[in-house]
Amino acid sequence: MAPPSPAPTAPGPHRVTVPTINSRQARPLIVAVIFTTIATSAVLLRFLAKSINRSKISLDDYFILASLFFIYALLTCNVIGVVRGGIGLHVAQLPHMDFVTVFRKDLIGIELAWTFALMFCKFSLLTFYVRIFSIRTFRLLAYVVAAIISGWALSVFLETFLLCRPFASNWDPTIKDFTCGNKNAAYIGAASLNIVTDLMVLCLPIPIVWNLQIPRRNKAILTAVFGLGVVVCVFSILRIIAVVSVSDVDITWTATDPIFWAVLEPCLGVTCACIPLMGPLLSRASPERLAKRAIKYREFKDPDVSLNNGRGRSKRWFGNSNMLDGGAYPLTSTSGSVGVTTNEISSGRQTGPRDSGPGTPMEESSLEDIEELEAQRARGFKSPCAGIKVKKEWMVQCH
Repeated sequence: MAPPSPAPTAPGPHRVTVPTINSRQARPLIVAVIFTTIATSAVLLRFLAKSINRSKISLDDYFILASLFFIYALLTCNVIGVVRGGIGLHVAQLPHMDFVTVFRKDLIGIELAWTFALMFCKFSLLTFYVRIFSIRTFRLLAYVVAAIISGWALSVFLETFLLCRPFASNWDPTIKDFTCGNKNAAYIGAASLNIVTDLMVLCLPIPIVWNLQIPRRNKAILTAVFGLGVVVCVFSILRIIAVVSVSDVDITWTATDPIFWAVLEPCLGVTCACIPLMGPLLSRASPERLAKRAIKYREFKDPDVSLNNGRGRSKRWFGNSNMLDGGAYPLTSTSGSVGVTTNEISSGRQTGPRDSGPGTPMEESSLEDIEELEAQRARGFKSPCAGIKVKKEWMVQCH
């Protein structure tokens, strides 16, 4: 007779995953995937705008990439927390207490990823401010704010590793001889200081913007762009409210909402930090810019259209309906001669010095060349050879 099969043993957390039985489990994961995708798209559009504007990669771009890296780390921690840690379930619903151990370890990774994602996002904004505003006092203030942010991140890092000693007591309930501070108070303090640094970064450029010699409407637009981070501050406040209700007894259930808001903060921060650099993309997508592109294209295809600058006056620009071939107009002279005028229009820029006379037409350029010149002017370069050149020649012929 065959020996009896051994009794089945309860599988450990390394071999099974937590079943998804309610929306509270899936919500942090779905939000993490959606907003991480949005943040990634914003970073890609940021670099696309730089490519269009032919701008070099600067320090603020590297900081935003570092922030995005920690956002992906935060996404990974959320996946582990939902699949292997039991986020969204009561502790009593978990098949084994080892799932709680996995979740407590996962919380440490979430806190560190959240901290460094926000820190590098703020560094990116500050270096961007320093790059566009050359005022010495403003730069000193930006460096001071950066130092405060660094101190805040260091405090969160130390609090993560030193609040409970030995460190393994954060997840191992079998350790009896340990000391641990008030975790909720530490989390609330870190989140509150985060809001303070957010407000510092948001308010820093506002006085400079309102002192610029530009119309009030443009000042309001710039203020709104730089003030998009207010949304991040709102989510930080909601996270603090959620942290207050966290209970260590049923931590997998009560910590779900703080994790939910912790994912939103850095993702929206990165998105808001990228929007001010999307100017070239937004201007290209505007109806006015699209209309200008269509007019320029028609001007290159038909020189007669360029005479009226696309306003629909066509060949009647000169008010003479007797135009001859080649752009010549008859002219009556009191001396019995016939005068004609020719109009030559060329667009583009010269690629080098010309040996011909002043009437030598400019080398024909494409629409991309014109846009390149506009991008250079936006960066402060001036090209005396760019634009539309109109040459008029009057020739008197005696008969």
